Amino acid sequence: MLKKNNKKINKLINQALISKQEGNLIDAEKCLKKALKIDPENFIALNNIGNISSIRNKAKEAQNYFSRAINIKQDYSNAIFNLALVNEELGNKKKAIKLYKEAIKHDQENLGFYHNLSRIDETFFNNENIEIIKKILTNEKISYFNKSCGFFILANNQKKKENFKEEFEHLIEAHNFFHFSDEKINNQVSFYWIRLIPKVFEKFDLTFQKNLSKGVKPIFITGLPRSGSTLIESIISSGKRIIPNGGETGIINRVFLEESKEFFSKKEFLDDNKKLKIDEISFVQKTLDHYQLFNLLDRSKSGIFTDKSLENFFFIELIIKMFPEAKIINCERNILQIIISIYQNFLPNIKWSHSIDNILEYIDNYLKIIKGFKEKYPDKIFTVKLEDFIADNENLSKDLFRFCDLEWDFKCLEFYKRDDLFSKTASNQQIRNKIFNNDKKNYLNYMEFLRPYATKYEWLKELL
Repeated sequence: MLKKNNKKINKLINQALISKQEGNLIDAEKCLKKALKIDPENFIALNNIGNISSIRNKAKEAQNYFSRAINIKQDYSNAIFNLALVNEELGNKKKAIKLYKEAIKHDQENLGFYHNLSRIDETFFNNENIEIIKKILTNEKISYFNKSCGFFILANNQKKKENFKEEFEHLIEAHNFFHFSDEKINNQVSFYWIRLIPKVFEKFDLTFQKNLSKGVKPIFITGLPRSGSTLIESIISSGKRIIPNGGETGIINRVFLEESKEFFSKKEFLDDNKKLKIDEISFVQKTLDHYQLFNLLDRSKSGIFTDKSLENFFFIELIIKMFPEAKIINCERNILQIIISIYQNFLPNIKWSHSIDNILEYIDNYLKIIKGFKEKYPDKIFTVKLEDFIADNENLSKDLFRFCDLEWDFKCLEFYKRDDLFSKTASNQQIRNKIFNNDKKNYLNYMEFLRPYATKYEWLKELL
């Protein structure tokens, strides 16, 4: 048996966390496996390698690592929470609820645990639980992130009571606490998506000469959050041919940032005449490597998979040049419903979603950019309007499959019956049910909160 070296193990785990943060999952995994070779019962390493497996869409493998960590340390709340989350993403609702409750038992003031439980447990919103949340929020020592989770719970409680003014007040507090939980990063990422990329994508120098991705046929699903994209991806991946469901991989943007370090570090984007040259061979190869890493691409098979990274609308021209056989689906929904739904939901990975100003500016950019691409590439982009799709899902799903060169089968509309459907999005519970229509009237109660912004955006004035 190898002698434990705690100092070396800690160093390997820390290096793994740095590599993971940088998006280098292979190196992160190698470091964690080295740590486990020294100490096979290191529950922290097991938990972290479980997280990497989940990122790589290996849900069963992730479950195994989290379970091993819990067997070693039965009160390890982080691993219990992560195991609950994977079960939720797989649609194992009852098991997820049980595990979230177990995690709370071991960490009674972690409002992040309570928030996840509240999203899937219909019995959660009772006076006793709400009083517990309120009491925890009085503790000045809890983190801003925890406070954010707590106020999202209180907001949802007021929504259920149809106290819309109180709901909105709690939402403002929830979003503010999240913003200040990591103010520097949240500002930087929001600036990138709202101010920088809308200018930079116009500077792309795309002179791709070769089809380096021959036989690779990704289906990119773009649009705004809360536009029905998870529903559309679930349907596409549930037809006669079951195809890998990528979810929100973020791969195109990750490779773009890797390839454009110098352009940003030297602030060349400030020069109006400076073009951003994309290295064709490097960009395509890195992108394909990432899709293989995420367990999506197998060239020996069909080469078809979905990528639901909604921000890819910025990269539509790059995608068309890089993947000539790609299909692009743009999801649309009533904009008022999108605005309110984004603000009502806790979306920690979408940094710009935590203020009405940022949400409206991002949407304004989207409307302008997608309009331009739809005019430039009318045959390359298939638009799905959620309201129309819900009203006539059979015929429109046939049109969708035809566009994607896939064989339609009625079972695609019964995607919710699949026991292998893995979704990490905020809609992971909604896709476990039949297609249903949201009542537009539910959103009219929030119009007064948006009226102060109507003078800034013509499209918003028309909605109000």
